Amino acid sequence: MLDLTQKAEIYSLGLYIGYFTLSDVVGWADKMISELDISSIPNELYDISMPLNKKIDDVVNLLHTVSSENHIDLATKVLLGLFYKDLNMSQKDSDEIITSMYRLVWKRNVHDDLFYRANGLESEYETAVNGYGGEVQGVIKDIIEFLRDYQQYGELF
Repeated sequence: MLDLTQKAEIYSLGLYIGYFTLSDVVGWADKMISELDISSIPNELYDISMPLNKKIDDVVNLLHTVSSENHIDLATKVLLGLFYKDLNMSQKDSDEIITSMYRLVWKRNVHDDLFYRANGLESEYETAVNGYGGEVQGVIKDIIEFLRDYQQYGELF
């Protein structure tokens, strides 16, 4: 089970890369406000809940304040698990998911195996879409296989 600070980091990162919408985050903040004991509700959740003309960057910053700890590794794994679910169940357009995956690994600013693998798969996808490489469906299948390793993290959310 994820705690409030971990979920805030996931929403922050997901909103930043365009996976979540401002409405998604506001809905989550409203839900947390209604479920949590009033003494444990961070003031930032109230600010997020009332997004009157707020910019995405402002909400991302508020979410970072709620998530006072660094949960970026966990948030990354959860988002990759959510991407797996979306691609596997065809819940979102593959272009959107692959773009989100690309943005996610670049946002982390860590050049590790995850970065190189995800970046390479996105490149293969773009090449296939533009007609210069393999079949698009084959690359999507490879991406789903890559994301399958993160399936259990997506189920935490």
